[in-house]
Amino acid sequence: MLTVAGILFGGMAVAAKEAAKHLPGPEVAFFRFVIGLVTVVIAGLFSPLKIGNGYGLFLRGLFGGAAVYLFFLVIEHLPVGVATLLNYTAPVFTAIWALAFLGEKLRASTVIALVLTSLGVALVVRGSTPMGASLNPWH
Repeated sequence: MLTVAGILFGGMAVAAKEAAKHLPGPEVAFFRFVIGLVTVVIAGLFSPLKIGNGYGLFLRGLFGGAAVYLFFLVIEHLPVGVATLLNYTAPVFTAIWALAFLGEKLRASTVIALVLTSLGVALVVRGSTPMGASLNPWH
């Protein structure tokens, strides 16, 4: 199932990049949201949906929706691989924000992993730009 999910996510990114050739990124994101809404409605017809934590669900929808919107906006301007890589830096920010806003302690192994991950992302992003070109705001 993980392999199928990975293939579907990759296919979605490629399809979004193709669609962004003809439509602005926010419009592509809108259609992605519509497809998601239709899927949830269909699932709700077969199994009743129960909300255990309405506020948490709202925040998850808000931040998840913002992430999808920004991903489709960036995918319009950057290669699919780089846009996807930047989209999946969420664990880095999760750890940093847990420290900043929740006062959680970061173990040394977590800090080392965050530094290595951030370095890897920087190398890939920089390596994806043409020789001598500077990074643009979309990076």
